[in-house]
Amino acid sequence: MLGLSALLVLVYLLHLVPAVIACALVAIIFLADVFKYRKTHNWKLYSLWLATRPLAMAAMPVSVLIVVYQLHDSETSNYVFIESSELWRQWGVMQGFIINHRHELAFTRWYWIVPGIAIAMDWALLVFKVKSIQRMNWPAHALGLLFGFVTLIAALYFLMPDASSGGGALSVRLNFLLLTVMMLLLLAFVRTFILQWMAVAVLLFVTIDHSQKILSYHKEQAYFMSDVQEVSRGIDRPGVLLVHRFRYDWPLEHVTKYLGNVHDVVMVDALGGHKIYAPVMWSPELRNSEDMVQMLDQGWKHDPIESLKPFAGERLYILTIGELPQADSAAWSHWSDFFADESAACFSSSDSLMHLYRLR
Repeated sequence: MLGLSALLVLVYLLHLVPAVIACALVAIIFLADVFKYRKTHNWKLYSLWLATRPLAMAAMPVSVLIVVYQLHDSETSNYVFIESSELWRQWGVMQGFIINHRHELAFTRWYWIVPGIAIAMDWALLVFKVKSIQRMNWPAHALGLLFGFVTLIAALYFLMPDASSGGGALSVRLNFLLLTVMMLLLLAFVRTFILQWMAVAVLLFVTIDHSQKILSYHKEQAYFMSDVQEVSRGIDRPGVLLVHRFRYDWPLEHVTKYLGNVHDVVMVDALGGHKIYAPVMWSPELRNSEDMVQMLDQGWKHDPIESLKPFAGERLYILTIGELPQADSAAWSHWSDFFADESAACFSSSDSLMHLYRLR
């Protein structure tokens, strides 16, 4: 009991989501023990408590921690929910399996198609009573546990907030777990041995192909990392770094954050800082500033002097990514003139993808 309790607390310290999921799994096993006990002892409450006490006591410390985590701060306890229609849409497209939505739907749809075809063929073989095919039956209690786990995760997925108390993006993680367990449950209903393994083999092939696509993202991001390393030489002391994006490739979404990891600079494009459930937030006067929020989206269209007022007295760095669209050249000219007036030093990557301007 102590070992399981310590393990659940350790999982909680790693992240709230796996802690909730671990508690859900313990709850499923707890219920299984209850129903198993009912068959042999006819619901004697004291004896039932003695039989299930180890699991209940083991889950108690982490359950208390989760509740305290949710209530620890009145400001960050606000809940953010996703609409039910959007949750259903994300479930249908398997959002939890996707890294870059636009290019991966071709892969994820096979996770629905293959089990569906396997189940249809399995039922066809059953209807036509093909006796030469080897069939297998899963133990009823195993299917019951799996179905119970799917039901509980589905309840968490549709009822839990997407963000609360310093943590966000819960729904997509629950989406991944729900779909993974659902695939196992669907394949368990395929009782024809050869069909089951054929479905697994096809899904394995799709997964490997999908992994190659994900690997290409990592390779592209590694290429962009070389640009980040080249311009990072312009950061000579702690300060504030503002990012202007003229290019929105997915691997570029977060690669600039490595500048904040390596150097003592505050990354203004850390969008999570504007959300009340983020672990690290901007102060209220900045978080609620419309000008600052707009500055993070096509910030070059805003007046540079006004945009940089919140950072008066700080060492300033401005990073640009990509080639400026011709249509925005007039708007960017205000920044170009500002850099010239301030005698800003410019550091460029070898492929001219990134430019770092150092002020003051």
